[in-house]
Amino acid sequence: ILESNLGSSGLTERIVNTMRERKVPMMTINMEAPDIPHLHLNVAPACEELLEHLINDHGCTRINLVLNEGNEVVTWETLAVYRSVMEKYNIPINENRIVELKVSYHNGEKLCQMFEDAGVMDARAVLCVHDVNAISLILGLKNRGIRVPEDVIVCSMNHSGNSIAFRPGITGVDRLDRYAASLACELLEQQMDGKSIPIKNTYEGVVRYHGSCGCNLLDLDKAGSSPEYYANVYRQIVLNK
Repeated sequence: ILESNLGSSGLTERIVNTMRERKVPMMTINMEAPDIPHLHLNVAPACEELLEHLINDHGCTRINLVLNEGNEVVTWETLAVYRSVMEKYNIPINENRIVELKVSYHNGEKLCQMFEDAGVMDARAVLCVHDVNAISLILGLKNRGIRVPEDVIVCSMNHSGNSIAFRPGITGVDRLDRYAASLACELLEQQMDGKSIPIKNTYEGVVRYHGSCGCNLLDLDKAGSSPEYYANVYRQIVLNK
């Protein structure tokens, strides 16, 4: 089973080709290799929910987007949803608000400087594809005396242990990586038993709301939404699409 964090497309191709020659069953998670079944994270529903939450519940129209090299699946689907949601709400898209850089805990000050140089330091919210960059950005903002979430909201498309341990807890999309790994194993076992499975199998993430957007499961009134809006319920897993 190959997962998107493998990083190098060249190395991935070499592994896939070797395994294919040996007729070894394979699955990929959030990456594609020719003719190899893959489990694909559909980030669109959760990303749309998160962006609409920022717009409708927090009144954000100046939303910066931090994309990541090496996280191609989530990066480009997030960008597509970002553009569609902004257009849906007739919010002009300022290309200067969209930046891309590597994942690093040391990028907080660099991100702040990039926003400042691009004239978009006035953001009311920032959506980062990776929570490590969200954490480093919050630390960089803190060094400048900018408070999260009071002055700016910071969210992530990758809710992980980093998001849970950090304070304020980071609102973001839980990509259900443990579930994906389990499901990939099930699909791989089906292949090993000689059963046919679709090339593309799809599952979705779910938004987890925490303090970095001013919301907390114990303090639901801050965003004026019903408790059901914040319920930590996994979305239905959609296969064979």
